[in-house]
Order: sequence, then C-alpha cells, then structure tokens
Amino acid sequence: MKFKRLPQVIVLATVGTLCACNGPLPERKAHKDEAIYSATIDGAKKDNLTWKDSYDAVIAMTKKTSGAVRNEYLHQAEDILMSTGAITPIYYYTDLFMENEKMEGFYSSPLGYKFFHRATVDGAKEYTVCVGPKGDSFDPAINSAVDGAIVISHVFEGLYRWKQPENGDVAAELEPGQAASFEKVAGNDGHVTYKFKLRDNIKYSDGTALKASDFANSWARAASGKLAADYGYMFDCVVGYEETAADENNFKPLSGVKADDEKGELEVELISDVPYFLELTAFPTYAPVKLDKVTGDDWWTKAENYIGNGPLKVSKMDNKDGGSIEFVPNENYWDNANTKVSKLTFALSDDDDNQLANYKKGDWKFIDSVPNDQIEELSKGKDYHVNGQLGTYYVIFNVNDKALNRTLKSEAEYATFRKALGLLIDRNYICEKIGQAGQEPANTFVGKGIMETNADGSLSEWTTKSGPNRDGKGYYKVGKADYEANCAEAIEMIKGLGFKFDGKKFTNIPALTYLYNTSSGHKAIAEYLQGAFKAYGINLKLESQEWATFLNTRKDGNYSIARNGWLADYNDACSFLDMWTTDSGNNDAQFGR
Repeated sequence: MKFKRLPQVIVLATVGTLCACNGPLPERKAHKDEAIYSATIDGAKKDNLTWKDSYDAVIAMTKKTSGAVRNEYLHQAEDILMSTGAITPIYYYTDLFMENEKMEGFYSSPLGYKFFHRATVDGAKEYTVCVGPKGDSFDPAINSAVDGAIVISHVFEGLYRWKQPENGDVAAELEPGQAASFEKVAGNDGHVTYKFKLRDNIKYSDGTALKASDFANSWARAASGKLAADYGYMFDCVVGYEETAADENNFKPLSGVKADDEKGELEVELISDVPYFLELTAFPTYAPVKLDKVTGDDWWTKAENYIGNGPLKVSKMDNKDGGSIEFVPNENYWDNANTKVSKLTFALSDDDDNQLANYKKGDWKFIDSVPNDQIEELSKGKDYHVNGQLGTYYVIFNVNDKALNRTLKSEAEYATFRKALGLLIDRNYICEKIGQAGQEPANTFVGKGIMETNADGSLSEWTTKSGPNRDGKGYYKVGKADYEANCAEAIEMIKGLGFKFDGKKFTNIPALTYLYNTSSGHKAIAEYLQGAFKAYGINLKLESQEWATFLNTRKDGNYSIARNGWLADYNDACSFLDMWTTDSGNNDAQFGR
C-alpha cells in the first residue's frame, strides 16, 4: 500500500535486456528448481518476451502453485524487477508515532493500520488525532494509500478484521469480522473453496440489512475493468477474475463468488490454495460497500453517503487541507459494545511542524509524523514510539521517461544508469542521520519481516533467501564499508555508457528531476540525493507536491524519478511483487506500457 510518511509504449524486448543493471545479473548457482528457472528467466531471454509475457507470466504462476515452487517463482519475479534498476530500495520501514501517555486501547498492525475506536485518553472518549493529510479517495475500492485505509478501516469491515491483542501488545491479530465462521474445501483441480457463514443480523450503519450479495456485488465492482481500480488485481486469485477485469462496460460478477442471502452464506472459489486469502478479506478493497449510495466518483465526500458496516460512522466529512473527519459510534455494529470512543476526530495535515505543535499543546493526542530535526529530542520521551513495519522506502524511475535519450539508446543502458545512481546512495547515512528511527538499509524490494513457507512447513524470512543465488545477499551490498566501492563501481558503469568524466565529476549528464510529496523527512532525503549526485556532476532538480496530487502524478507517469514507499497489504512477498504487472493500477514505474 502506498505510504506517504517517512519514516508511449516502450516494449522491454527481452528479460536478458531487463537484467542489465550492471551487465547481466550476478552469476547464479544452479537451483534445485532449475526447470522452473529455465522456463521463465532463461526462456524469456531466448524468446525475446515482453514484460507481459515474462514478468506477468511469472507472477501468474505464483497464483497457480504453492510451497517451494511458488516461492521460487516469487524470487524470480524479484530478480526481474531488480534487474531493471527502476526500483531502488533505500531502507526497510519502521513505524514512528507520538501517542499521548494516557491513551489506552490504541492498537495497530505492521501492515500500517491504526485503530482508535477502542481507545480513550485519560478516560476521555472524545479526542483528536492526525494520521495524514486530506485523502485522494476514501472509496474502499479506489483507495491505495495507508492513511486512507485507516479511515476506511474504522467505517467498513470485511469478512475478517484486525482485532485488539489481549496480551497488551499493539500488534493486531486476525479474527472473524462480519463472518461468523468458514469452511475450507479443496477441489480435485487444485482450486480451493472458502464457504463463509455470515453473522446473524449484521447491518450497515443506517440500519439496513447487510447481505452476502453485498459482498459479491462490491467485489465485482472493485475487480471490474469498468472501475479500473488500482487494487483490482487483488481479486486475481478468485475464479472469474480475468473475465470481470476485462469487462469495461459492466460490473460483471466474479463467477467464483456465490452468495446465498437467505442462508447468509458466501462461497468463494480460488484458483489455488492462496496462503494469505483470509488477510485479503480484512483488506479495505474487500469491504462491502452500500452500492445505492455510490453515485459518482465523489460519493464518499458526503457523510450522509458514506455508509459503512464498521465500528464507527462518519458524522462530518471535510476532506481538505486543514479540514477534519469526525466519527461517532455505529450503534448497528455487531460488536458495538466494545467501542469506547464517543467522538473521534481525524485532523487532516501533512505539515510536520503543525502536527507537532498541536500535539504539544494537547489539542491532538496522536500524530503519525514529526519534523526530522526534532526526532533526536522527541525520542527521549515516553510518548515517542517506534514499532516494526512490513515495508520498504524506495526511489522509483519512470521507465518511459527518456530524458537521457541523446546518449542512452536502449533499455539496457537505461537500466545500467539507474542501477549506477542507486549505488551512489549512502543508505546508512539516510537511516542514521535522516530517518533516525531504527530503519535498516535495504538491498531488496520485498520488505524485511515478510515470511515464506519452506518445503517442511516451517517459516523463514524472505530476505534470508533473497538475491539471484537465494543466499540472502540481496541485489547489492549496503554495508558501511561497501559505500566507497559502490561509488567507484557506479562511476565505471556511467563512464561505460559514454558520459564524460574529468576525473572528479561527469560533465555532460543532462539535469534530472526528482519528485516527492510534502514532508520534512521526504524533503531531507531529496536534498541528500541532490547533494550526493551533485558531488559527481549530476544535477538533480527537486519538485514537491501535496499528497493527493503527488499520488496521481506518479500514477499517470508524469515524472522522471520520484520517492515512493510500500507497506505490505498482507504478509507475503506477492504483496510487493504483483503490483508491477503490466495492468496493475499500482505500477507507477510504467513497466510494459
């Protein structure tokens, strides 16, 4: 999921070309699943496959396989992705926030969700928090931002939900939400069917009945080619997705989803045994929307239309900079007895200084961002928190941007140039001097803490097997002692592309533009990059946009280089990798387009 906080057709001819970050990928040892590798990476190289026929095809296989075979396909997808140089990981995320010492009942998840409906502050049930700026959309099917998901998760609830832990930790656990129970049935064709029984008498916040068909119809809308939502591909594990996604005129039902309103049952047929499916049912895109309220793209901006089925309902929606969203309890929520807050206000701001000032005055009881130059001092207080988070902060390149086309003539040369720029970045400096919240330098895109299931059923962390040789070394070296050698390697790579080097700096590289959204942290990183590249004669112009505008600029491909961040939507590497398929709404790099 797109993360705001700190801390035209170009055909990629062959995967052999794609893998030219620094020449070919590092020499790879023989792999036990050699037949799989040959059929994808080496086969694509030989047969001159496009991005759709190579990367997309590998991702498609992850949906149809399981266990060690599936893991290998996922690792191959990251091999291809990292070979382009268009995704340059900087660090693995941590979650920094300020929480009033007297707040009780707040909880969160490492996926970025934060929940306040069970929280009080020194016994008070009315208070204000800030988790982000105005939203680009709070439509569950359209939103792709973390702060938007926090709003949605207070108003809507899926078949499963993230519950408050009983052990006093803040890390949420998965439990049934609108579903009372489910049965999982394996088919002879490799398909798996989940049969959900809904809770009795569940309702929307306006008191109307919520039916199994509301889930089915909402999922059809979210997956449809007509809506073309960024997260439509989240349904690609459901039978019938391809037909629904291809229909640009209707909200064609997913053939694998069958609803029985009389019995209160929902049957979902999957193309394989998807290990993270229950987590998907807790994801905002899988929420049941009251479709008769969806009139136009801005339906969600009016409180009277924003009818959900979660613990809170919106009493005021003022979605603008400096505005706010007010929530009150949803008395029709099945678990309303456990809702503690009586009035919750989300102040909307992306100004770090403004957030901290309101927090210090006591007007805001929780903030999700602080000024970078204040972190060292703030970290001494008991209300300063840093939690683990499953995500990666990275620099993204638009592969269709050809700002250097007078010198660089092929995608392979652009990939080499991007990789070289990545080697000029001192990730340890960014983590220690700018991030200052326990971030770790990243040499993979898939975030640290993501797990994979081994052949014997045990779990291991993805990064311990990352890299072309599955040895945990990732795709380049990020140790402090490696930075000087990385820079020397980058210089040779850029020189090899034909740019002139006078012994200290390059003299003929055209200026590049780096785009970021308003935040002291993002600005500090942008200014660091500008200085690091300038030391080698590379001029990086900086451009800042407010959050909602920034999201759409990046999505539309109207940029050259930009900052980006991604939090996992579920604990599986696929959450980081299937977003880069040709038709994905989150493919901001424009691969295959």
